[in-house]
Amino acid sequence: MQSALSIEAPPELLRLLAHDVRWRLLWLLARSDHRGKELARLLDLPQNLVSYHLQQLIRHGLVRERASSADERVRYYSINLEQLSQAYWRAGGQLHPLLRGGSEVAAVGKVSTASSTGLPLASPLNVLVLCTHNSARSQLAEGWLRQLSQGRVRPVSAGSQPQAVHPLAIRAGALLGLDITHQRSRSLAEALTEAAGQPFAYVITVCDRMRERCPVFAAPTQVLHWSIPDPLEAEGNEEERLALFLTVAQELRQRVQAFLLLVAAQEQQPGPVKS
Repeated sequence: MQSALSIEAPPELLRLLAHDVRWRLLWLLARSDHRGKELARLLDLPQNLVSYHLQQLIRHGLVRERASSADERVRYYSINLEQLSQAYWRAGGQLHPLLRGGSEVAAVGKVSTASSTGLPLASPLNVLVLCTHNSARSQLAEGWLRQLSQGRVRPVSAGSQPQAVHPLAIRAGALLGLDITHQRSRSLAEALTEAAGQPFAYVITVCDRMRERCPVFAAPTQVLHWSIPDPLEAEGNEEERLALFLTVAQELRQRVQAFLLLVAAQEQQPGPVKS
C-alpha cells in the first residue's frame, strides 16, 4: 500500500502577497519610497489599517522603515527587493525544483547592462535626480543611470544648495567601476534652464529634505523618491566614512537597476509608471 505524501504548508510569502492591501502596498513601494500618510491616501484606507499591514511586511523583511533625514518624526518605507526576490524563488522551489531556476538570474543586484533590462531603442528618457547639495547621492545616481542604461536614459542631477562633487563619492564610485569625475554640481534652476523646455520623464529625489521641498512638476513627469541616508553625515576617519559612501553607492546601483527594469516593463504597456 502506497504511503500518503507529506505535503508542506504553503510558504508564508504567498499568504502575505495574497492579501489585497499588502499587495498594493508592495506595488506602490516597488516604484517609490513613501511616508505612511501618503500610502494611506494613495490607497484611500485608514492610517491604522495601512500601518498594521506595513508592520506585517516589515516583520517578514519585505519592507524597510527609516526615519526621515528632514524630520525624525516622519518615517519612510521602502521595498526590500533582494529579500522579496529570494523569498519568491524559495516559494517556487518549494512547489517544484524547476521553479528554483530564476533565483540566480532574477535577484536584484545582478543586472549590469541596459541590454539586460530590455530597455527599448526609443528616444532617451530625460531623468532629473535631486538632493540638497548635489555632491554625493544624486551624483552617484546620475552616474549609474548613465552607465547602466547605456544611453537610453539622459540623466542630470541638481541640488537646492549645490556644492562640489565630494571626493569620497568619486572614490566610492571608482571602487565599484563607476567614473563620475566628469560630472559637476548645479542648481535646480540651472538644470531646468539646461533642459530648455524639454520635459523630464522622471524626477527622482534621493534626499528626504529635498523630497519635502521638491517643486511640483506637471504631468506627464513622474516624481519618485528614494530615501537614502546622507553619507556626508558619516563620522570617523576617511576609511570609515568611505564605507558609508560605498554602502550608499551600492544601494543606488540597486535602485537604478530596479528602476530601469520598471521602465523597460512600462514601455511595453500603455500609460506612465504611476507612483
